[in-house]
Amino acid sequence: MKKYLASAAILVAALSLAVTAHAQAASSTGAQQSLSVPTPGKHAGGPKILQNVIAKMNLTEDQKTKIKDAVKANGKEVLELRRGVKAGTVTKDDAKLKQKALHKSLMESIKGVLTPAQVKEFDEALKAATKKAKEEKEESAKKGGGL
Repeated sequence: MKKYLASAAILVAALSLAVTAHAQAASSTGAQQSLSVPTPGKHAGGPKILQNVIAKMNLTEDQKTKIKDAVKANGKEVLELRRGVKAGTVTKDDAKLKQKALHKSLMESIKGVLTPAQVKEFDEALKAATKKAKEEKEESAKKGGGL
């Protein structure tokens, strides 16, 4: 369970960073926001995992909109948190704690939009995708291609 929570926390951190980058790019170009997010740098697995899990689910347009809004709001909060760390107004330890809280809040927001059956599907798919990504990362590291 701890491994799952740690993986989920990493997933949300990466998702938040990607959403922030996507939001900044979209706002500067006037592009419309979508749930699809770019996957920058070493955190590429997290946003991709969540994006793929959500994309495979049979969601209504209303659910998609609510989830997109939750992801966007989370990205803004993470951006502010990162700015605080960079400015020295937030310690790294405080940022880690806040990031965990943001992750929990995002997961609750997403699950709050889903039906009980969809929550079960989401949890199972996210767990399986996270496990697969971790295994692929470990295999890549063994081959010398890891970060």
